[in-house]
Amino acid sequence: MPSKKTHLFHPALLVIDMQNSYCTPGGSYEKYGGIIGADLNAYNKIIPNIVRLLAACRELEVPVFYSQQVREESGIDLFTQLHRIVPIRRAEFLRIPACIVGTRDAAILDELKPAKGEQVVVKRRDSAFQDTELVFGETGQG
Repeated sequence: MPSKKTHLFHPALLVIDMQNSYCTPGGSYEKYGGIIGADLNAYNKIIPNIVRLLAACRELEVPVFYSQQVREESGIDLFTQLHRIVPIRRAEFLRIPACIVGTRDAAILDELKPAKGEQVVVKRRDSAFQDTELVFGETGQG
């Protein structure tokens, strides 16, 4: 592991959407992923690297943030009426009923669970930055 140093800049790690839906057998992407060509094996290959990166960041006291995609069970936010400018493949992706609030599908992978004090940013769109509570800089961590 690297040695702890004073940083000349303020690094942070953002772990994006590493949830059961996308990476776990029985998750939504295993069930519906064929529609968009999702490959769980490819997603799972990066998990050991993220585990190592998390360990290094925690040891060096680099702030760690997570994003967590969620959708409502009612489907109200599943984009059933999309503008025609959205490519068909993207529209199919948005219709996958993944990461339903409060389900195992929406949970962050067990091996990547946030440690005490690490912020989880819940998001209802693709971006972890647009209309979320993710805060960097003087008013937040990092």
